[in-house]
Amino acid sequence: VLFYIFHKLRQHHPSVQQMYLDSFGPLLRPHEKKADHPPGALYFLIGTTLASGCFEEDIGRMAVLCLSLADPMAAVVGTLVGGPKIIPSSFGKRIKKDAGASAGGSDIFKKTWAGTMTCFAVAFCISHVMKGVCSSLGCCIVAGISCALAEFISDLSPILDDNLIIPVVTGGAVTMFHCL
Repeated sequence: VLFYIFHKLRQHHPSVQQMYLDSFGPLLRPHEKKADHPPGALYFLIGTTLASGCFEEDIGRMAVLCLSLADPMAAVVGTLVGGPKIIPSSFGKRIKKDAGASAGGSDIFKKTWAGTMTCFAVAFCISHVMKGVCSSLGCCIVAGISCALAEFISDLSPILDDNLIIPVVTGGAVTMFHCL
């Protein structure tokens, strides 16, 4: 709640916005520097709170670890290793042209197979190593796929921030797997 209030203060008071940029500017993504967009930290707090409160304790921890480890590892590997894009650039250009400005800033066209597979592998390993979360290979695969899919689709819309949906989708998928 306090982070949301602070975000609203940023929107309405230029001095608060300037203090925020002076303090955290180098850590922010370009779109987070604008006062009209909430910072990733707000989504991180909401996502981790939901995962911790909505799922069994071990599943909530696993979901938060997937956010904390798999998502950044995917970004690092995807950036450093690069490789083929999941959505080829020619297809992405056609979609952007058809969609107009609405798809112009989307990072989904930058997603690489290396980054997405890294996200899957790290989430798979986290779920496998954590005692009490996944006792079967199928559960670990569900954790890996759900984390990688959530990370991939997070760039479809500014509402689908990865810090919010990765722990919720991953924890929800593993919980549903346990119910089967």
